[in-house]
Amino acid sequence: CHALTRDGTIKNTNVNDPGIINNLRVLQLPDGGFDISHYWLASKIPPKLFVEMNTEMVRLLVNGVSKLQTVGVIHQDLKGPNIVYSVKTNLARVIDWGISTVLVGKKIPESVRGWPVMYNQPLCNLVFNRHIQKIYNNVMKISKIKDLISIYYGSDLISYLQPFVTKIFMNFIFVDERTVINHIGSIGHIYYLERLLGKISNAVTPNPFRSVSKIICNHLAKVFLTYSIKDNKIGVFRENEFFNTVYKYNCDVIGFLSSYIDIIMNKTVPHAISMRVIEIINKYYLDPNYAVVKIDVPDLAKELMELNTIMTPTSITTTIPQPMIISQTKRCPRGMRRDKKTMKCIKKAAPPAKKAAPPAKKAAPPAKKAAP
Repeated sequence: CHALTRDGTIKNTNVNDPGIINNLRVLQLPDGGFDISHYWLASKIPPKLFVEMNTEMVRLLVNGVSKLQTVGVIHQDLKGPNIVYSVKTNLARVIDWGISTVLVGKKIPESVRGWPVMYNQPLCNLVFNRHIQKIYNNVMKISKIKDLISIYYGSDLISYLQPFVTKIFMNFIFVDERTVINHIGSIGHIYYLERLLGKISNAVTPNPFRSVSKIICNHLAKVFLTYSIKDNKIGVFRENEFFNTVYKYNCDVIGFLSSYIDIIMNKTVPHAISMRVIEIINKYYLDPNYAVVKIDVPDLAKELMELNTIMTPTSITTTIPQPMIISQTKRCPRGMRRDKKTMKCIKKAAPPAKKAAPPAKKAAPPAKKAAP
């Protein structure tokens, strides 16, 4: 396991050595279940189970994922394999907090920078890459862009420049795999995005690589221009404003939504379900408009809950789970316990009454003496 040796803390690859294994700990989640991808990719998902899982996933979105920022945390690696669901408890939980980040004030954490394109992060995540920022600054200085700005007299400079900046990004960063690796460092997630676009016919061209690069560069151009242009004038990129008003909220919501991509990949899922998920993915994930707008979680939750009705038209489980009010008290008052589902303090069930002890058996009468 390279996770144990890559940072140099553990140099010996034999983790069973007493000097190593005695210093390791395991975080175990009893009854956590399987990751959600295990279910979404199953050869056949029973309708009842689909409704139960989807409802619980929406509850996790409303009560958990969308509330992380209120306690100053971003997970940064939410995806199907990092959300587990237990059939036994009907609970979905987030796991693998290895690259999560605690936010300090309005400061952009360094852990947000330097990522390659990742399918489970907003497709505009490259805007925090300092190398990409330098490229954008250079793009805005080239004579072609200056000429375009000088002859424009409209009121929407962002929309006017977006296609030109998108094309320049494509022809500079995404020429081929080599240029992507040189500028970004990794291309693995782009292959996955090519597979995804192959399932979404209206977003793909004969060249999947160019399709993916166009979507990514469109997102980059939208963010850079929206947070560089003010009053129709070009200024510096206001990355801090973008991070604190949009990105830190959308990051984990997009990661959560990426777990539904597995439904599209599953050929056994009813066509109507796949098409509805494609619409949701297109709207919140691929459309660059949501790159600069905070996603409305109640709206997204409502659209995800509609999947229940499509899967089971007679389903009554279509109400959006309401946000829970979690008690801030560390311990519940004496005589109460915390409900695992609602996290509220409730009265403990009275212990079963003890059965009365059976009456003592009478001693046997003394044996009669034998007759002389």
